[in-house]
Amino acid sequence: MDNIHIAVAGASGRMGQLIIQQVLASSQTTLSGATVSCTSPLNEEPLTRLFSNAPEDIILTSNVAGAFKDAQVIIDFTAPETLQTHLDVALREKIGLVIGTTGLSKEQFQMLEKASLTIPILYSANFSLGINLLMEMVKEASKKLGVAFDVELLEMHHRHKQDAPSGTALALARAAAEGRNLTLQEKAIYDRTRQRQSRHENEIGFAVLRGGSVIGDHSVIFASDEEVVEFSHRALKRELYAKGALRAALWLANQKPGYYKFSDILTSSEKNTVS
Repeated sequence: MDNIHIAVAGASGRMGQLIIQQVLASSQTTLSGATVSCTSPLNEEPLTRLFSNAPEDIILTSNVAGAFKDAQVIIDFTAPETLQTHLDVALREKIGLVIGTTGLSKEQFQMLEKASLTIPILYSANFSLGINLLMEMVKEASKKLGVAFDVELLEMHHRHKQDAPSGTALALARAAAEGRNLTLQEKAIYDRTRQRQSRHENEIGFAVLRGGSVIGDHSVIFASDEEVVEFSHRALKRELYAKGALRAALWLANQKPGYYKFSDILTSSEKNTVS
């Protein structure tokens, strides 16, 4: 089987570098391009400036079209404002797109869904296997515990994270809401400081902490008058997200156009095991 050609957006960022390490180390992939911002001091510099084992012909560039043209899949963990540019190239060249960028707007998600009619797109707020399994558990627990258990989300990340709540916290809360046939938009409470009132039934509250170098801690708390049930996940190494992104790219390279989630990879793996 031929190697899957992968391009990485935001190659000089923390996640970009970790993803490139995974791509270079894998026997199943070939790095075909890597982008940086036009203001980066590494723009138009060889990738060997960052990785001694990188192919000498790979140049870090802000020329998105040039960096992506030979790719089968693009991995994008950059910023919401770069999504349109990356998506335009992916659509024009018919390239699959793995997106781990958080903080996307409702309009941007609608844009992705429309584009998925033409190319395969996989979006996930978190590429951790544990978190994605946790989402399924939270959904089931929310359904079975029922309205007697209040739902609260607690998350903490490093001091540099800009979006709040985190995309993962929102995804976990959305799973809890779906378990009760609710919509998060109607039940989410992001701030209890502006209005003095008791908690309403089926509210889903958020508490957000930022500090230090915490990679990502998430807890979903179900609290009744008699007991508290808590689901927690702690990321110990940022590499786990890069490994998950590579797994997603390898899987997406063989998919038809569509809008996919990380859970689709897990489902297909279960089917292959059964068969």
